[in-house]
Amino acid sequence: MANPILVTAALQYTNPAQGIAAKLLQIGGTTNNATFPIVGKNYKQLSCKATTTATAIDVSGLSSPGWMLLRNLDPTNPVLLSPSVSSSVFFARIMAGEAALFRLDSSVFSPAIVAQNAPVEYEALIIEY
Repeated sequence: MANPILVTAALQYTNPAQGIAAKLLQIGGTTNNATFPIVGKNYKQLSCKATTTATAIDVSGLSSPGWMLLRNLDPTNPVLLSPSVSSSVFFARIMAGEAALFRLDSSVFSPAIVAQNAPVEYEALIIEY
């Protein structure tokens, strides 16, 4: 597979007060790379502001938005993601300072973002599939 998309992520939970040792789920890294074929050729790298009114995430030029990594740069306020500006259903909440990595369903052509309490700066990388 030439020039694949490489995905790396890890989530670990430890709670000594409850007697829970480290629980880890990880993809990518040195031993278990998660790679996927590149089908499309385009991507979007964004640095934007989300407002308290739903705003379309710029996916212009992408025939099929696919992998998305979105990072909320705000220290206080979360953002919500929906399949479109007109949708009242949200599929993700990204808290202040958090990031989310996911693959958009093929039915989502124009995802939207809304800040919950005040405008929020965010970064995103979206790769066409």
